[in-house]
Parts: sequence; structure tokens; C-alpha cells
Amino acid sequence: MLPTVTKAFGVKHGYSNILGALVLADVLDYGDCEDFQIVCPNCREPLFKRIRRETHYFAHYQESTSLHSECEMRVRNFTASDIDAKIAFARDQRLRYFLEQTTVLLRDCPFRKPEDVIVRETAFRRLRRSPEFRWWAQTISDWLRRQDGNLLALTREHAASVYESWERLSFAPKTSFSREQQERAAADMLMTFATPLGRQALDKALNTAWVDLSLVTGDMAQRGASVGFSRPISDYMSAVLNGPDASAAALHHWLLTSPMPKGLHPQGNVTWSAIFLNQLTESLVEALLMLDYMGLLRKRARTAH
Repeated sequence: MLPTVTKAFGVKHGYSNILGALVLADVLDYGDCEDFQIVCPNCREPLFKRIRRETHYFAHYQESTSLHSECEMRVRNFTASDIDAKIAFARDQRLRYFLEQTTVLLRDCPFRKPEDVIVRETAFRRLRRSPEFRWWAQTISDWLRRQDGNLLALTREHAASVYESWERLSFAPKTSFSREQQERAAADMLMTFATPLGRQALDKALNTAWVDLSLVTGDMAQRGASVGFSRPISDYMSAVLNGPDASAAALHHWLLTSPMPKGLHPQGNVTWSAIFLNQLTESLVEALLMLDYMGLLRKRARTAH
């Protein structure tokens, strides 16, 4: 049995009305208590964070009352298995909700302009009829299944550079806890995409990733930046989006069989298709990091009360 509070200090676990789960005081910053609506798991009154002698904990706003003392005693009796069960249940509920709302998340992303949504919806009507897109969607689904527990590490590795580029746009999550939740949500979505339940949502998210990558590589090729690297991928993606199936299939075969020229990649015997798979997967991770999971959960919390 693991206690959740100490005698000297207050509650170690609070309940987030937004996340629907217990959270540790150690991982939250001060401002997170309001953003994530941290309340007492027993009496449901708001909590605030304190740090005393390097110990992180939550406290009630009126600590002197006997009611709150009794309340903290009840929270103290939470066991590790109690906490794990609550976290697992909340995670499953959130994932199902996110899967149902994937289209809403992609459409309402604050990082995108309304015209971007129209471009992606138009592209998806073409892509979902394309055997090339279906092939890559299945390839990525199979790849995700083989990753086991590595997806969170992969997501966090890519998130570091993504957030750095977002800082100037004030789009990156403001606190370390917010970033951690965003990364976990993105990694959980990737894991769920690999299941039959998540395949339709994967197609929608991959559509966004495909269009984003197509725009980036097309812009690079047009400007002459890294032409040797971006031009073949840009041509292939354009053929899938706009060209006849025969043209796309021919380029697909070339991607699968042609190694990259020496000097463009530090490792030898790397095919263009391996590079494209890596770029498309990274674009998918970035698209998932953009989604406003917390905003959707806040809306859900408001309508639930």
C-alpha cells in the first residue's frame, strides 16, 4: 500500500475535472491547478499547489477546518491499485472520446486557418479513393503495431523540435504538465490507430499529415531548397493527389526500389520509400500534437455539469 499524503503535508493526489483522472502534485505547475480544474478527490473542493521543504502537495483553501482534515485522511487511504484503476479507466474513456471527435479536433485546431480545412477535406475525398493512400495507411498501421512501447519515446523526441518551432507562434503548451499531457495523448492516439477501432480515425489524421507534408516538400522543391531530397517525394505526393493512378503507381514502384544517392543520407542502402515513411510518420505525429485535446475536454466537462 502506497500512501498519497504524508503526516506533515497535504494531499499528494488531486482529481482533474478536465482529465477525469487523479494527478500527482509533483508533475503540476502552480497554474495547472486552475487550467486542469484540480479538486479534492473526496470533497470536490478546489485545491492549490504548495511546495514545502522540497515536498510537492495540494492543499484546501481552508486548511484549518476539521472537515478538510477528515477529507485528507480519506484521500490518504487511496492505494496504488486504486489509483492505477482510476487512471486506466480515465485513459480508456478519453481515447474513445478522442476517436469519436477526431474530425472535430482536426477541423477546430487553432493552428489552422478555415481555408486549410477546406483544402484537407477536398484532398481527403481524392486520397481515400487512391490505392496509394490506402497502401500507406495500412503500412503505417502495421508499423505502429510493431512499435510496442516505443511510441511515447518517439512522440516526445519529435515534440521537442516541434515545440521549439511553435514558440514564436505562442502555440506550444505553456507548462511542462500541459506538454506532457499533449505528448501522452498523441502517443495514445498512435497506439489506438493501430487497432481496428482506430483505423477510420487514422485515415482522417493521415490525410492531414499527407497534405501538410505535401505542402512543405512542394514549397521546398519550388524554392530549390534541398531539391535532391524533396523533389522526388513532392512529385510522388502530387501524383497521388492530382495525377492518374498509373503515374502514381510508377513513382511508388520507384520509391520502393530506388536507393537514395550517396551524400543525401548518412546510411547506405536506404530507399526513398523508407525516407518517405519516416517523413510521413513524423508529419502524423506533428498533426496529433497540434490537436486541442484539452480544449475538447474542457467543452466536455462544461456540458457534463
